[in-house]
Amino acid sequence: MLKTLIATAAFASAQEWDLDTALISRQLAADSYCGHDNIMTHTFENTAVGFVPTAILYDEKSDTNGYVGYLPSNESIYVVFRGSISLDNWLTDFDATLAHYEAFPECDCKVHAGFQASLKTVYATLLAEVQRLMLENPTY
Repeated sequence: MLKTLIATAAFASAQEWDLDTALISRQLAADSYCGHDNIMTHTFENTAVGFVPTAILYDEKSDTNGYVGYLPSNESIYVVFRGSISLDNWLTDFDATLAHYEAFPECDCKVHAGFQASLKTVYATLLAEVQRLMLENPTY
């Protein structure tokens, strides 16, 4: 059920793309570089003013860094990952083969195997937090 909701939300978002959403996403991606130790106390500015981070996505071994949160001004839940900046990130990135997307097998999609490996390290936290936020904010 949740996979369907996520897929539906992603599809709806793709159909309703606008510049404001793109600018918010860019700002949140830039903010991800402040690091997992700082994101919960980070002051979000510019297009991300009012963003509320609710969960850290971090795995020490792979140096996977990200966060989940919501922005009341556009009633959206965001999952954000920082790009590669460490040797551990780059070593994971080198596995650029295509793999079946395990989190959503019914889509018959293929993804970057290295990113999927990183995602697996934080997926349980990510999924639980998105489920929680969707229950608390059914219009988001």
